[in-house]
Amino acid sequence: MGLLSKADILGCNQFPTETIDVVGWGGKVRVRALSVREFRAVSKAAGGDDEVFAVHIVAASIVDEKDALVFKPNDVMAMMDAQWSAIDQVFKVTLRLNGFGEDAIGDAAKNSDGTSLNSSGASSPSPSESLSEN
Repeated sequence: MGLLSKADILGCNQFPTETIDVVGWGGKVRVRALSVREFRAVSKAAGGDDEVFAVHIVAASIVDEKDALVFKPNDVMAMMDAQWSAIDQVFKVTLRLNGFGEDAIGDAAKNSDGTSLNSSGASSPSPSESLSEN
């Protein structure tokens, strides 16, 4: 197989999903990886607060059987009253689906300027470096 073309890359909008049993909520949810645009919007909305970031990520990643978002951005404040262990469980799955390692979690929440994180977890203007894997 040859190299991917621009059209191949831009046309690839299937994101990995995973259905998980969330004990704290008493059932299953389907979690989807986020696009760059979605992740950036969540990062900006969280304003550098790790817990708010986690809730925004969860709200932006839970989808139904047709990959439609279950929650709207205005549902985030109501989700702040949800059980933390359930939010944390979904949050960790979402980060894993997006290729984030544990070291990058705190930095990602504070990274609202649109730069990416390099393998050391430091801000970098280069999107070519991947986030660390643990």
